[in-house]
Amino acid sequence: MLISISGKVIDSLNNEPLDYALIALKDKQNEKILYSAFTGQDGTFEIKDVKSGNYWLQVTFLGYTTWSKNLSLGSNTTIEAIRLSNSGNQLVQVEVVAEKGLIKKEAGKTTYQVGKSNLNEGGSLEDVVRNLPNVQVDQKGNVSIAGKKSVTIWLDGKPSTMAEVDVASFLKSIPTSSIESIEVIINPSARYDAEGTGGIIHVHLKKDKRDGLNGNVTAGYGFFNRANLASMVNYRKGKWNFLGSYGYKRGFSPHHYKEDRTIHTADSVYFYNMDNTGTDRSMTNTEKIGIDYLPNDNTTFSYTLNLNHNIDNGIGSTFGNNLNSNREQVLLLLTENGNRSRAFTVSNDISLQKILDTTSKEISASLTHTYVNNNNAARLFTTAFDGNQNLLPQLSLDRETPALSRINNLIFQFDYSQPTKWGSKLETGLKNETTLNENTYTVQDNKGNGYVKDTLLSNGFTYLENITAFYSMLSGPIKPWLQYSAGLRLEHTLIKSETGNVNRNYISFFPNVGLTFNTSETQSFGLTYSRRIQRPSFQQINNNVFYNDPYSTWQGNPFLRPAFEDVLSLNYSWMGKKIMISVDAQGSISKDRFSEGTILDPEGISRSGVYNGSPAYFANLSLYAKFDIAKWWTLQMNHGYNYQQYAQQAGLNNSRLIGHEYSLWLNSSFKFWKTASLEVGGWMNTGGVFAQGRGFPSGMLNVGLKKTFLNNKLIINISGQNLANTMNFRWTVENNPLFARGKWHVLSRHMFVSVTYNFGSGKKYKRNEKDNNDRLSGGGGRG
Repeated sequence: MLISISGKVIDSLNNEPLDYALIALKDKQNEKILYSAFTGQDGTFEIKDVKSGNYWLQVTFLGYTTWSKNLSLGSNTTIEAIRLSNSGNQLVQVEVVAEKGLIKKEAGKTTYQVGKSNLNEGGSLEDVVRNLPNVQVDQKGNVSIAGKKSVTIWLDGKPSTMAEVDVASFLKSIPTSSIESIEVIINPSARYDAEGTGGIIHVHLKKDKRDGLNGNVTAGYGFFNRANLASMVNYRKGKWNFLGSYGYKRGFSPHHYKEDRTIHTADSVYFYNMDNTGTDRSMTNTEKIGIDYLPNDNTTFSYTLNLNHNIDNGIGSTFGNNLNSNREQVLLLLTENGNRSRAFTVSNDISLQKILDTTSKEISASLTHTYVNNNNAARLFTTAFDGNQNLLPQLSLDRETPALSRINNLIFQFDYSQPTKWGSKLETGLKNETTLNENTYTVQDNKGNGYVKDTLLSNGFTYLENITAFYSMLSGPIKPWLQYSAGLRLEHTLIKSETGNVNRNYISFFPNVGLTFNTSETQSFGLTYSRRIQRPSFQQINNNVFYNDPYSTWQGNPFLRPAFEDVLSLNYSWMGKKIMISVDAQGSISKDRFSEGTILDPEGISRSGVYNGSPAYFANLSLYAKFDIAKWWTLQMNHGYNYQQYAQQAGLNNSRLIGHEYSLWLNSSFKFWKTASLEVGGWMNTGGVFAQGRGFPSGMLNVGLKKTFLNNKLIINISGQNLANTMNFRWTVENNPLFARGKWHVLSRHMFVSVTYNFGSGKKYKRNEKDNNDRLSGGGGRG
């Protein structure tokens, strides 16, 4: 006789339904799952076609204590409401999760709750990312995770087009006060884009989910000409939700750049030393408008408009000395350079999410268009003198290099997911992304009678890229203590350009498999393998030339080839009552990995850029620990070790390079005086190796003090960044005939004071709805 069993699962404290709880009917020995289902949006479930007999009924939900009961079934049965209790240290399904706080550690992912930290007030996304454990941002804004620079940056469920155009400007454009959380994903599953061999940094912006009119306003000022203003308002009533936000940020960043070069010729040696000081000023305006329509509990339509306007002004002065083998001055170059960049980005997104039935079959679809207009105007004015301080007009240079970049990016994605009858979850999706990048670069030299275009150095570059992706993955329990995930992603890439050698047409397969062992309620062990790809960003391929002086340039490389990488990662987590420990290990092998390097041309000009390098090998071991020392004192730390090996490649380096790097991240928070808190944190690393040389130690010390008033409606925060002024970037380059030693010192020490006021009804929205970032998750590329 076949029967059915049904019921409802709710939270024991507030009686709210819990959707997507796993219902499992096991054999009477409580070992094997025979039937299973997931609860729907209203918390109800039904399992049909069950044979009569004795079973164990088990209910599990992430973050809640497992519920179980012995049942004897002989007819259709309805279970009384099952009440699950929240458990801060309960292991459910796949990983051990720390209590909600500054950092949440999961297998393969670390989530940083930005609003819970006092240290980054008045800063930008760059400051937040730089202060994440095991993450680094170099002097050019390049982001690396565990020593690997191929990192993809996502914003609210999608890869950021603006970050691909200019990652440094993008990191500076988003104020800290607009950020809800940041996820660092070191080995993404098949549902994510395969791009980013170092991992993904996923930024989630704030969104209010309460009924009625709610919002906040934040204003702050920092010494050294820093300021920000941010506001957010949300109105939710009935089937409609409206969101609006605005952010303004003004930044000021002085720097000191010094490099000493030794150049060997066939029979001699000479030297070139440069010393550059400059300041970068930025002003950013960001706006966001969003509308959600919810006709019923199972359907959500959303529209979001994002605008970003960023202005960067940089000026610098460079002294360049060319010395002979006896270190006698042969040539002196005095250079004044300036750069003014205006970037405008507009993004439109339309999405639909729908739950199809009570078994939680779900579809989602979205269409997103992003337009980026980046207008850059740079000028180089150099006066040349010989060793006797005589003016050399023929070597002096007055050059302008305006560049205009227009990018159109269109993404369509569709996802489908459903639970299976044996308790697993099937997910599949497709994505099509088309990007048109049009770049015009002009070189104009002043010949005395006005500026004249240099047709040999000027160029235009058009780049059309289309990526079509399909993925399918299955995940779920094998045993109560063993979970699995297996997926395969297929991507077809088509690239067309007026520069013929850039054209490409290829298909790639990206498998991803993982196992998680729940050895107890407080311990888990995970193992994941994936194959990933490193594609060139628009900034890396645009054929522009940037000058510090006539002998120091950086240029894009349109001939970069994609690089593939195999990644294996392991995770172990353990949680006690007052201690949380997580250990992550990762190893990877890459061919043709992108390497930033410097090549010396026959005229002695150093030409830096990104090149396809030789095979590279990476390994990382990271230990995270959280100690609740007292109710008022929490200590967190992360120790990281990176092993890096670059093989020798002609033109890029002289020999194989092997390096070891240690990093330390610390955060100590103290609660006192009712609603006041003090936070002290910082980081340091010893520096590792790259394809052409080595880096040296750097670090930062930060302090933040926060006090809330008026029942958390008014918040005052005082923060200090880089108080010891120790954020130095130093390196050596060895690429015969060039040997160089450089230093970039960012003078970013500052104090910042901010005031936030929260207003609104504060009523919790009754519908058990996923956050918009979750609604937009998955899809041939979003997670």
